[in-house]
Amino acid sequence: MVTEEKSILDVTNSGWFGAPKPGLISTVPNSEPYPIDAFHEIVRDAVSEVHEYVKAPIPMVACSALTQMALVTQSLADVARDTRLISPCSLYSIVTAQSGERKTAVDGSFSHGIRQWESEQREEQLLYYRRGRAMQATLNERKQACIKKIGALEAKSGQQSEMERKELESRLMELEDQATQLFIDPIPHLYYEDTTTEGLIKSLGSGYPTAMINSSEGGVILGGHSMKDENALQFLAVANKLWDGDPIKQTRKQAGAIDVIGRRFSLSIQIQPDFFEKITEKGGRGSGFLARALLASPDSLMGTRFYTIPPTHMLGLDRFNLRARELLSLPLPVNDQYELQPPTMKLSKAAHRAWVDYYNSVEKELGVYGDYELVKDVGSKSAENAARIACVIQIWAEGPGGEITIDHMTSGIAVAAWHLAEASRIFFDSNKPQEISDAEQMSHWLISHATTLTRKDGTPLMDEQGRVSPAEILRFGPHQLRNQQRRDLALIELMADGINHIRYIKEGKRKLIQVNPWLLNNGIPKNSNS
Repeated sequence: MVTEEKSILDVTNSGWFGAPKPGLISTVPNSEPYPIDAFHEIVRDAVSEVHEYVKAPIPMVACSALTQMALVTQSLADVARDTRLISPCSLYSIVTAQSGERKTAVDGSFSHGIRQWESEQREEQLLYYRRGRAMQATLNERKQACIKKIGALEAKSGQQSEMERKELESRLMELEDQATQLFIDPIPHLYYEDTTTEGLIKSLGSGYPTAMINSSEGGVILGGHSMKDENALQFLAVANKLWDGDPIKQTRKQAGAIDVIGRRFSLSIQIQPDFFEKITEKGGRGSGFLARALLASPDSLMGTRFYTIPPTHMLGLDRFNLRARELLSLPLPVNDQYELQPPTMKLSKAAHRAWVDYYNSVEKELGVYGDYELVKDVGSKSAENAARIACVIQIWAEGPGGEITIDHMTSGIAVAAWHLAEASRIFFDSNKPQEISDAEQMSHWLISHATTLTRKDGTPLMDEQGRVSPAEILRFGPHQLRNQQRRDLALIELMADGINHIRYIKEGKRKLIQVNPWLLNNGIPKNSNS
């Protein structure tokens, strides 16, 4: 890494050595292709169709599909890794991407069937629900009237007053029994998009027992009231408990406060990279919140998403939405208080062996000098996420019940392993010095964009020898690098020995940057003026 601050015009690097092979700017590995083959055929087809039409990155599309699947399946079964390690199959997904990557369109594709079902159920149950609430209100009024009359009799004495008091107390007990028996099934409310921690707790505790936060603007959820000062840790703590499936017992009860028991909850949000750093600073890693999530930071496809006529049919997506409705129509395993009590799906012997092998292979790399040393927190949850994903995939394919098979466990491991590697890449990348990140952005622009740009007079910005002037980089280059100091530090980094992405040359009075020809023309160097 070059740290000395100087102008690119003061640097000479005339020894091009016949265009040496370029090196890596940093050791951050590229993201591997997302393992969509791990999904059931219905899901694979739907992911491919949405990706091809919406033109959103595959990891974003796959994460959206997977978390919608978790929403549908999380109420139907828990997953047991062994006799003691039992957890929900809920999933958290966090995708870091700039606004405009079309997550809303992606989510709308995979949630269409779920929202249809939710709307139909609300319409069917609304009349009954309103009647029940009216009956509850009437009972409450009668109870309050009895309590008021009993209070008025407390100051009176005599046999008549005692008889009236006993009658009122008996009536009050009858009303209490009626209120207990009058339980109203909550109307399905599956999606939360803009809520506070307190609002989420209250709604979940008294409402439908399975839900998710789903937002293409995660800052609305994490950047609102929930991420201000002490409320940040409160939200993260609540999110962690919901992921674990633990009860949330309120110790400071206010009027109308409700405990959250027997609930299942997933999360799917997109946040911008700079806000991801804020979450980390607010305790996202220290609290274990980010460790629980399936993280992804896909390359943007902006600039390549040219208009496509909508397909007449998207059969894979239609099958996906139909399957979601089928699973939602299964009866919920709830008790009299409408608290979920899902059955437990165990791992088959072969699936358990595969899970143990994955668990141990990850654990080995969490130590000093291990591949996952920088993401110990994420690595410690990866095997659990693998089992959760396997459970979701199996329920989606075969329905709840039975043992989780080796095939589905293998699929869960493949997806969890991808997200663990992605987390390692994300956190390594976030620790890079600015000049390294700038150099990578500059190199990408020189290779992929500068070669396609033209000046106002129609002449190419970069000539046939891969040369462009530093001044024009300030005019046409990446917006963040239209600053002379940052531009120069990035270019100096690209000229460093062992990297050799560019060289600085003079042609008469002209000062030019020349891109290493190995980086152009698919790695086939042209003759260059040395």
